[in-house]
Amino acid sequence: MRKLLFVLFVGFGLVSCSDSSDQGKTANLPTPEEIKESADTAYGEIIELHTKLKAWTPDTGDEKEVKQIAAQLQTSSQVFVNANGNDPRAMEVEEYVVASALTLGRFVLAVRHLDKLIEKYPENEKVVEFMFQKAFILQQTKRMDEAKTAFQAVADKFPDHELGKNSLLVLETIDLSDEELINKFQE
Repeated sequence: MRKLLFVLFVGFGLVSCSDSSDQGKTANLPTPEEIKESADTAYGEIIELHTKLKAWTPDTGDEKEVKQIAAQLQTSSQVFVNANGNDPRAMEVEEYVVASALTLGRFVLAVRHLDKLIEKYPENEKVVEFMFQKAFILQQTKRMDEAKTAFQAVADKFPDHELGKNSLLVLETIDLSDEELINKFQE
């Protein structure tokens, strides 16, 4: 955790300055190698936490334990992304923030981070997954107007992609009752 804090301080450019007689001198800034090593260490810790989170089942540990792992993963990932936003691994780590937020039941936070991913990586091939996941979360949390808009955005932007086609199907059925859904699919 200390190394993660170091990454945070470096990322935000927080360095201690000595008295005014040191003006013009370079503060004890970390070298590029130290910054990279710190980021690598933090990334390794994040991967370890994510692996634990993915491996958890009710049989392997209690719910309190998984929530602690998810909270630690969320904090560590956010620190990494804030301090190393241009790191090629930042998108992957941001995805871990979404996963941990979902594990913790923090759906608003998950949607917020999906929005960040969509905005920051609009040309990435995974953006369709981010958009669909956002729409699905909105639907599951009964934010239907927003969900419809989000599903429509997936369908409009990716009409030939499987998730774009699935979005159209969801839009056709989103307002149907359970009975109406059953009848629709029995036809």
